[in-house]
Amino acid sequence: MIRVVCAGFLILGCAVSSPALEPPGSTLPLHEEAWDGFGVEPSKQLASARAAFLALDLPVSASEIRKAAKNLREAADNAADETRNALHEAALGLEKLEKRVANRSVESVHELDHAFARAYHAMAQQQFAAGERLWRDRMPRQAGQHLRAAADNLERAAAASGHRLTDTTTELLKESRNLSGKLVAGMGYAAEDVGRVFEGIGHQVEHVGQSISKGTALRPAPVVVPR
Repeated sequence: MIRVVCAGFLILGCAVSSPALEPPGSTLPLHEEAWDGFGVEPSKQLASARAAFLALDLPVSASEIRKAAKNLREAADNAADETRNALHEAALGLEKLEKRVANRSVESVHELDHAFARAYHAMAQQQFAAGERLWRDRMPRQAGQHLRAAADNLERAAAASGHRLTDTTTELLKESRNLSGKLVAGMGYAAEDVGRVFEGIGHQVEHVGQSISKGTALRPAPVVVPR
């Protein structure tokens, strides 16, 4: 009885105390932002799954997680060797989570965030690696699209894991988005700036990944969602 009465307050508490997982608004048109090797679907599906979980709509949450896992599996089949395993592992984590959500055995939204952080990070890894290859292959527009996607999913991974980005990293993410816009639009940019930003994003992908795998990210106290 106590669980039922308190449900509304718990939902409100989750919404207030849980970190926002969406990065700042895009400066790119939606069709440009979507060209990232996955489309925008996995990130949207995970965001929808989280919102549905907080609203106690567990069937919808499980369905969205299942869709995201399927997309990651498909992306892994076509990914380069250095990112394929991370995508498969992230998809496996989502598949296990989907079953637990469907069975109502997940009590905290932070259990979702833990699996989602790995998924966002795996996507950032793949998008970063693809962006670097595209830049080397002299395809700046596509490289810019992947650079933007990598920055967005890197920021989502940090937010989901509770990893606190430094001011320097936040500025780097902002610069990468500005640069990706120039690459996509064919505006003036310096090749050395592109190389520097890609190198910086690569270091941050590795750093956030280590934080996630070691569980060293700072997290707020868990908020329990009633069954």
